[in-house]
Amino acid sequence: MKENSFYSVQEFPSILKDDNGLCLYGFELDKDNIIYAFVKFISTNNELASGWFDLTQIVGTDFLCDLPSEFSRWNTYLIYVVKENVSQELKSTIEGNKIFVRKMIIEKVNDNIDIIKSLNTKLLGFDIDRTKKVDDDEHLSLSDISEKIISKSYSSFTKNERNHFISTILLGNNNEN
Repeated sequence: MKENSFYSVQEFPSILKDDNGLCLYGFELDKDNIIYAFVKFISTNNELASGWFDLTQIVGTDFLCDLPSEFSRWNTYLIYVVKENVSQELKSTIEGNKIFVRKMIIEKVNDNIDIIKSLNTKLLGFDIDRTKKVDDDEHLSLSDISEKIISKSYSSFTKNERNHFISTILLGNNNEN
């Protein structure tokens, strides 16, 4: 394993080497299973609209087909980093398109973006606080309604009896048997 973060991939596919603004990053789980992220830097909506599908096809046919790992084929992303706002319609079209790779748009980006930090956050969840512990079940407190539902064995109730029981609890009527 190289490191516990995305890194810049130097062995760039030859067909994509001349594509200005395109970078390739990887996150290595082991030597055979790598998460890849193609990152394309774009200035305008028009540039994004006119070029996203062609790049998707090139990545899909000339990169994915040569990957030996099924894991890597299923975990390759195409991320468009755009300097301006992207129209919701265009963003939905691109991100909703599941041909070859998953796609993501990061918009309103300035020139100082730390792309590795962004990939670690957006794809790997590095912003999730893993130090917080979940309360044990013994500290779990239930509402009065939950306590009543658990205390009754209503699985054998008929549909009408179940509806009556739930209505009684929700309405707060305690005149049940």
